[in-house]
Amino acid sequence: MSETRTEMQDKIATRENVPEQNSSAFTPRKLTGRKVIYSQASEITKENVVDVINKAYRIHQSNRSDIDYLWNYYLGDQPILNRVKVVRPEVNEKVVVNRAAEITSFFLGYVWGEPLQYVAKTNEEAVSAAMDDLNDYMDVRNRSSLDSETGKWQLVCGTAYKLALPSEIGDDEAPFDVCIPDPRNSFVVYDNTVRHRPLAGVVYTKDVDTKIITFAVYTNGMYYEITDNKVVKTKPLYLPGIPLVEYPLNVERMGAFEVVIGLLDAINLTESDRLNGIDQFIQSLAIAVNCQFPEGTTASQIRQAGLIVLKSVGENKADFKVISEQLNQADTQTVVDDMMTAVREIVGMPSQGNAKTGDSSNNGAVILRNGWQAAEARAKSYETMFRKSEMNFLRIILAYCNLSIARKDIQIKFTRRQYEDIYTKAQVLNLLLGNELVHPKVAYTVSNMFSDVEDAYKMGIQWKEKLEKAVAEVQKQSKVTVDDPNQGGGNT
Repeated sequence: MSETRTEMQDKIATRENVPEQNSSAFTPRKLTGRKVIYSQASEITKENVVDVINKAYRIHQSNRSDIDYLWNYYLGDQPILNRVKVVRPEVNEKVVVNRAAEITSFFLGYVWGEPLQYVAKTNEEAVSAAMDDLNDYMDVRNRSSLDSETGKWQLVCGTAYKLALPSEIGDDEAPFDVCIPDPRNSFVVYDNTVRHRPLAGVVYTKDVDTKIITFAVYTNGMYYEITDNKVVKTKPLYLPGIPLVEYPLNVERMGAFEVVIGLLDAINLTESDRLNGIDQFIQSLAIAVNCQFPEGTTASQIRQAGLIVLKSVGENKADFKVISEQLNQADTQTVVDDMMTAVREIVGMPSQGNAKTGDSSNNGAVILRNGWQAAEARAKSYETMFRKSEMNFLRIILAYCNLSIARKDIQIKFTRRQYEDIYTKAQVLNLLLGNELVHPKVAYTVSNMFSDVEDAYKMGIQWKEKLEKAVAEVQKQSKVTVDDPNQGGGNT
């Protein structure tokens, strides 16, 4: 009698009634950048500060969750480690190929590998002297390390913060301190107008024992400390702005690898399955057909014995087979390479790894082909956003310093070293220096040969003055010798 439709459906393995056999047991997290926190308030006062901060904190919690996820992802805590296999769970390799760390390290070294420099836009001696003092102050505060830390938070989480505070009593080396607060515990509230002016900068801490959160709120002209929904401390701030400045990596506030995190998860999954394929080949399954084993024999005993003695049952021939299919490693590598190519193209990283695709030679065509031009374009977009925030930060820094300089006199220059086409750059410098309509400092800046344009220009001027003085002395001595041969040690 033929089987009914219902009985047949019961025997058919469908996606609806059987667990997903190749499930990796992790769902990709939806990441679309950090939310900007806006407030309807036009001004933060003692009367509304608690309400405004509580509303902002709820939005920040969502950002904090994403930032924490991305930071742990960068450190290597990635979804593949939570993978659960349904079929043969004992063969479950979990491999993290931490491309997120590779992307972060590349751009951190490429953009922030050298410290930023403040360069004077004018040639006035007073401005140049003030610029030297400002750069010295920043060097005392270890600007290179601060910028690198800021850049890392930007690249990983999409945003970062700098906090400028007055220096501690007795510290006369620089009139200010610079702190890099954890973006998981910091946020800035903006007004909801077209200007999006910052209303408040917030850094908070949680007591380990009581779990009570204390908010340090910096506003335009006032500092508030909030504990348990109460303002417990206030004091005036004599600053032209908010000392906590946000440094977004881009408008979306997305990290450098965030846009390709799905591909990175796929690479981890593919590499893990490659090892699973090797393990499963080594630990191949066996099938016994029409075989009779001694009574009481278990599968574990057969596996340990290594030798199988078969006995046929009746006319049926005994057969014992080992399933030993292997994964095609060459095809798998093609898939991995294709995914990595897509990752590099999306994030703007140059190709690396071999002589054909990973070289930064001086040949312009090779640079273009290997993606170094794309990397430079991406780096410049990061620099543009950084400069915007740095200008806001300078407003606070200059308020702490008694210097004869304004923000309009300052050019923020990234001192990224670029040695490609150095001969061409030297020619450009020489050509511009020979043009009397071009100021020498402009020639130094445009040539892009020097990591510190201000210092290189001053050294050049000093060297030129020294040479001119030496030439003048030689010419003077030669004139004295010609006019009076008896001067200068001649024979009498």
